[in-house]
Amino acid sequence: MWWQGENKEALDVLAKTDELRVSSVMLTGDVGKDTDALRKAAGGGAHLAFDMVGGAKDPNSTLAALGSLYRQGRLVLMGSTMTPVPINYMLMMFNSLEIIGNFMYPHTAYLPLLALLRSGQLDMSPIVPKEFSLADLPQAIEYAAKAQNLECVVVTTRDRG
Repeated sequence: MWWQGENKEALDVLAKTDELRVSSVMLTGDVGKDTDALRKAAGGGAHLAFDMVGGAKDPNSTLAALGSLYRQGRLVLMGSTMTPVPINYMLMMFNSLEIIGNFMYPHTAYLPLLALLRSGQLDMSPIVPKEFSLADLPQAIEYAAKAQNLECVVVTTRDRG
């Protein structure tokens, strides 16, 4: 499994969660170089790539993820992008690649996540929760808008006082 991104500190934290199974790739913005780096991190290529597009302003990371796939690979895109993604149809056709757009999560998505947690395969300790009371909802929303990769906002009905 590899993680890609542009935030080296966040990638380093993720890579340390399971150094035997997780590696990180710092993206450069150069599609060719990033494709090569992703393929190398995946041991020659990936069968599946999951790209959290997240307001991307250029298509480079998505194109690198697509280029890192083995024949008959699948790229799942989630999130929004501010720019068109120019897909090379010949690359897709000759390699039988599949691109899937996904909006949010299915209502059962938490079940395999819980199974990974219970089995010890997923370490949640790098995630930093910030708790707010329901009365502080406006501040929670402000904080969430600025939260970084491994931060999350939890709103609770109990009084923290």
